[in-house]
Amino acid sequence: MKKVSFTIYFCGGPWYGTFTPEIMIAKPCNTSTFGFDVQTLIQEGIAGIGDLTEYVKKAPTLRESLGDWGLQNLSWETVYIPKENYLLSLQADKTFQELFDHFGQDTLELAHFYVGGGASIHNETDYRFTIHPDEKIHRNLPHVHVEKDGVEIRYSLQDFKPLDSLKQPHTRDYKKRLRPFLEQKRDLFLSLWQEYNDGYLPPLFTESGQQFYPES
Repeated sequence: MKKVSFTIYFCGGPWYGTFTPEIMIAKPCNTSTFGFDVQTLIQEGIAGIGDLTEYVKKAPTLRESLGDWGLQNLSWETVYIPKENYLLSLQADKTFQELFDHFGQDTLELAHFYVGGGASIHNETDYRFTIHPDEKIHRNLPHVHVEKDGVEIRYSLQDFKPLDSLKQPHTRDYKKRLRPFLEQKRDLFLSLWQEYNDGYLPPLFTESGQQFYPES
C-alpha cells in the first residue's frame, strides 16, 4: 500500500551545523512526523500537498510549536521532496497520484523546515549554478545559469558554450574552471532541467557541492 510520510524539521540556526554537509539548511534540533496511508488520505479528503499542509496545521501541538508565523509559512510552496542527495520543491501544488507516478515509489517522503533565527548560511566564494529556464528565447535549450560577484551568464548544457557575452570573472575562469565543471556535472544539470520542466524546483548548487534553498 502506498504511504506518505511528512516530517517537519525544527532548525535552531546555523550554529548547530547544517542539515547535511551538502544541504545548507540549519541542522534540526527537533522533528514532528505525520504518517498516512492512501486509505487515510482518501478518508480525510487529502488529495495533494496543499490539502496535507492544511490538515496538519490543525494538530494542537504543531500549532503551539510553529506559532502564527510558522503556520502561515507552512504551505505546498514550502514542502520539499528528497531526491537522491538533494531536495525538490514544487512550482505548483500537485496531487499525490501525480507524485507517486513521477517518483515511481510506494513511500513518498515530504519535508518542511522551520528555521528559527532566520536564514543566514552563505557561500560567497564559489560560482553558483541554477536551473530556471523561464526566459522564452532559451526555454527549449538546456542551459544553466552561473553567477558570481553579481555577474550571471547562461551556459549551454549541450556544448557548454556561453549563451551571453562573457564578463569578468567568467572570462578569466571559463576554460580552466567553469567549462570543466559543467562537463563533469552535465548529467546532474540535465536531470535538474528535466525536473524543472516536469514542475519541480531544484536547489542552487555551488562548485564545492553545497546546495542553497530559501531556508538557507
